[in-house]
Amino acid sequence: MSPDAAQATKATETWFIRRGLPHFVFQYAATRNVLPRLVPLVALVFVLEVAVVAPNRRYSALGSAAAVLGGLAVLVGVWALVNVLRGRHALRLPHEIGLLEVVVFVVGPSVVPLAFGGQWRSALATGAINAALLVSVVLVTSYGLVPMTRWVVEQGVHQARSVTGVLVRALPLMFLIVIVVFVNTEAWQVASDLHWPVLGIVCGLFLMVGAVFAFIRGPGQIGEIEAGTWAERFDLASDSPAAPLVEHLGADLGEPPRLSRREWRNVLLVVLVSEGILVAVVGLGMFAFFVVLGVFAITPGVIETWIGRAPDLLWSFRVFGEDLAITGELLKVCTFLAAFSALQFTVSLVSSGDQQEEYLHQLRDELRDAFAVRAVYLVYVLEGVRESERTPTTISPT
Repeated sequence: MSPDAAQATKATETWFIRRGLPHFVFQYAATRNVLPRLVPLVALVFVLEVAVVAPNRRYSALGSAAAVLGGLAVLVGVWALVNVLRGRHALRLPHEIGLLEVVVFVVGPSVVPLAFGGQWRSALATGAINAALLVSVVLVTSYGLVPMTRWVVEQGVHQARSVTGVLVRALPLMFLIVIVVFVNTEAWQVASDLHWPVLGIVCGLFLMVGAVFAFIRGPGQIGEIEAGTWAERFDLASDSPAAPLVEHLGADLGEPPRLSRREWRNVLLVVLVSEGILVAVVGLGMFAFFVVLGVFAITPGVIETWIGRAPDLLWSFRVFGEDLAITGELLKVCTFLAAFSALQFTVSLVSSGDQQEEYLHQLRDELRDAFAVRAVYLVYVLEGVRESERTPTTISPT
C-alpha cells in the first residue's frame, strides 16, 4: 500500500466515523476499536464504586478505610488474573475487550459490598448500574451517536436553512385536523384532568408508535438510496477522501460486499436519528404555535367555562387592555397536541416518498455518497487483503 493510499484509507475511515457510520470501517468492532480506550474511565468507575459501596455503617472509620483498600486489592487481583488468563502481563491494559472483561466490570464491584458486610442490596444496585452504564457506553461509542447527531443536525440545518422553513412546510399537513381539536371543549376537559406524569405517558405512547412506524419503514428507505453502477459510485466518491483510491482499483470490480447486519443497523440508526430530530423540531414548533394561539384566542374565562373550574394561572398580563394568561391547562393541551402532531408528521414522513424527498433529500444525498465511498474503500481494502494472502512468506535463513 502506497503512502498516499494509506493516508486516503485512514482519512476515509475518519470520514465514516464523523458521519456516524463507524461500522463502514473494515473489520470495525467496538470491543477492539473503542472500548479499550475507555479502560481508564472504567478504572475510575471501579475506584469510585468501591469507595462508595465498601464502607459499612457497622464499621469504624478505620475499618471502612480498610474495606476500601481491601476492595481495591480484590479488584486489582481479579483484573491481574483476567490478564494472565488472556496471556497478557498481569497489569497491562487490554487491547480488546471480551466477555470476560465485561463480566469483571459488571460483577466485580458487586462482589465488594458482599465481601465486606454482606450488603446484598448494594451489590444488586451496583451490578444493575454497571450493566446499564455498559450498555449505554457501548451504544454511544459503537455507533458514534455523538458525531452522528452532530452531523445530522448540521445536515438538517443546511437542508432546512431554518426551523421556520421546516415548520412552514409541515404546518399545513396537520393544521386543519389539530386546530379543530384545539378549540374543542372535550380536549380541554380531558387534558386538564390529567396529571403531568400521566400526560407524559400518553405523549410517550404517541412517540413510541411513531418510532415503530419509522423503524418498520427504515429498511425500505435504505434500500432506495444506494447508487447502482461503478461510474455513479466513482462520481459520488470524487469529492471524498476516498477519491485517491479509485486509481488503485482493478478493472474487474464486480459488486461491493453487501451490507452486514451491523452496517444495516448503523445506517438505520442514522436515518432514525435524522427523522427523530426533524420530528422533534416540528413537535416543539407546534407546541410553541399553540401556546401563542391559546394565549391570545382562549382567555382564562373561556377555559373556566370549558373545564368548569378556575384555571391554574401561571402568568397573567394585559395586552391592548385585554387580560391574557398562560395557564397549566393551556400547557397540557399544547403538550398533548404537539405529541399528536409529531405522530401525525412521523407517519406522513415515513409513508410518503414525496415528503421524504422534500424533508430528507439532503440526508439521502449524503447517505448515497457514503454508500459510494464505502464501495470504493471496501473494494480497495479487500483487494489489498487478497494480495497480501497471495504473497508468499519468505523465511530468512539463520
